[in-house]
Amino acid sequence: MSRLVGRFANTRFPHWLQTLINRVYVRLLRVDLVEFDPPEVYPTLNALFGRRPRKLRDCNSGTDALIAPCDAEISGYGRLRGNSLLQVKGIDYSARDLLTEHSQHVDRVVDGAYITFYLSPGMYHGYHAPATFHVERLIHVPGTLWPVNSMAMRTVPGLFAKNERVILEGRRLSGQCFWMVFVGATNVGSITVDFEPSLHTNTGSLEPRVFDYPAKHTVNKGAYLGRFLMGSSVLLLAESQRHPPTLLGMSRVQVGDPLPWPASL
Repeated sequence: MSRLVGRFANTRFPHWLQTLINRVYVRLLRVDLVEFDPPEVYPTLNALFGRRPRKLRDCNSGTDALIAPCDAEISGYGRLRGNSLLQVKGIDYSARDLLTEHSQHVDRVVDGAYITFYLSPGMYHGYHAPATFHVERLIHVPGTLWPVNSMAMRTVPGLFAKNERVILEGRRLSGQCFWMVFVGATNVGSITVDFEPSLHTNTGSLEPRVFDYPAKHTVNKGAYLGRFLMGSSVLLLAESQRHPPTLLGMSRVQVGDPLPWPASL
C-alpha cells in the first residue's frame, strides 16, 4: 500500500489538477507554508511532502550543544534502563533490537539516553544534523510499515524495532557515540540520506545493508541530512553520560531549537 501511495504521490498530474491536490492536502492537514513556496509551485505531491524552507534555519553553531534535528513533537525521552527504552508507559523495547547487531558500538548504548521525535504528516519532513559529528556507519534495516502514531505505539510492542528504518551511527566532537534512527511508517516508503545516494528504501528487499565511512565523513551542525515523505519518527540515542536529557515543558520543537542535553559524557 505504501508503495502505491508513493507512486500516486510521485505522479506529475496536469498543473490545474496537481494544484488542487496540493491545496486539498495543505488544507486537510493544516500545513503551515509560511517558510515555504505556495502549493501551486510543487509539481508532485512528493515534492510538497519533501519541501525545503526558503531560508536556512538558524542554529547555534558555536558550541557542541545539541539542537533539534527536525520539526516534531517530543513523544518520549530519558535514560535507558540498561538496554531498554520506553515506547509508551508500560511498554519497553530493546535498544539492541532497534540498532541491530550491525551497529559496531551497540554495547555503548547501555544506560545511555534517548529522545523520540514524532513528525506528523503536516510538518516539515526534513531532518538535520543535531551536532557536528563524524559519520561511521549507515545501516538500512527492512521491516514492516506500521503507523507510528500514539494509538499504534500503545498497541504494537517494539514498534520502532519492527518498522523499516535507517540507522546513522556517528561520533560527536567530544568523542561521544550517538545514533540517529529514521523510522518508516505507513505511507512513508521513502527515507533518504543526502550523502548516500545509493540508499533506497521500501524496495521489497529483506536484506539489511551496511555502509561504512572509514575516512571520517564529517557533517556540520544544522546541515541537511535528508527527508521522509509523509510523517514518521526520528530517535536520537547517545551513550552513557552524567545527565539524561531534561526536556520538561518542551512538547514541540523546530529544527535549530537548543536541546538541554549536555555536550560532555
